[in-house]
Amino acid sequence: MSNSLCHSRFNESLFKKAEIQQELALKRYSVQPFLTPKEIAILLSSYDVLLSMLPDGLPDTFCPSGRFEDPVLRNFARDSIDAIIPDRLSSFFIDESASLLGGTFLIKPSGPNTALSPHQDSSHVDESCSFSVYAWVPLVDTTLENGAFHVVPGSHLWGNKHRSLNVPWSFAGAEETLLKLSVPVNVKCGEVCFFEGALVHSSPPNLSDQTRVALNYFIKPASQQFLHHFVDEDTPEGKVEVYGVDIDFFYSENFEARPSKSLFLRFEDAIEHARVLKPYQKRILENQVS
Repeated sequence: MSNSLCHSRFNESLFKKAEIQQELALKRYSVQPFLTPKEIAILLSSYDVLLSMLPDGLPDTFCPSGRFEDPVLRNFARDSIDAIIPDRLSSFFIDESASLLGGTFLIKPSGPNTALSPHQDSSHVDESCSFSVYAWVPLVDTTLENGAFHVVPGSHLWGNKHRSLNVPWSFAGAEETLLKLSVPVNVKCGEVCFFEGALVHSSPPNLSDQTRVALNYFIKPASQQFLHHFVDEDTPEGKVEVYGVDIDFFYSENFEARPSKSLFLRFEDAIEHARVLKPYQKRILENQVS
């Protein structure tokens, strides 16, 4: 992969087909055939069981199983997904080079309150030198009506490398502009959309009469430590706390609380919103992000 074509953090080979990794680096995502009808049916059956376990039913908003308060529910979803997805993903990634770490159901009920605003998923590797991949798999056909996956082209190179539920988002307040820059990605039931972890993405509300069910799975280079970023009122001003955690932290513990001191790695300088946005601001305003 030529350094002249993409950021050097994509140099580490992860995919068996180099063209898929190049698509992520340049096009920002790659859509590929993935699940069989039988596998889709099994996953939807597990989803139905998960619904039956919810004490209060589904809310009327976008609902990822990874955010359920009860770890039993989070782990049931994880185990159901792990029964199928890692084996299927292994055909895409170089043996020993990739860590396939865990998934979550992404549930978008029918209703006007189910839009997912532009955002970036959590960063779990050092993105100054590496990258991660999310595998997004709809279990129904996606359309503009039921909340299709949208991306902001070029946003994976904006340098906002400290991302988690515990870190204020660098582009908060720019959601309206980001929506105008978003483009839909056509992903059919059972296909996989691999996208780079830093890519800004969103989805409109589900205005169909059926719940839109999808799942997401996280993959990183095996050489990279799994990281978690954290900020609260006790964090030194201008800094971000970096922890080395296990994937189980997000399924079995309170992932919104500060991790154990024994997992602390270092402080890093927080990236200021203006400093990240400035190189792209003119193109953003001109609707020419690339």
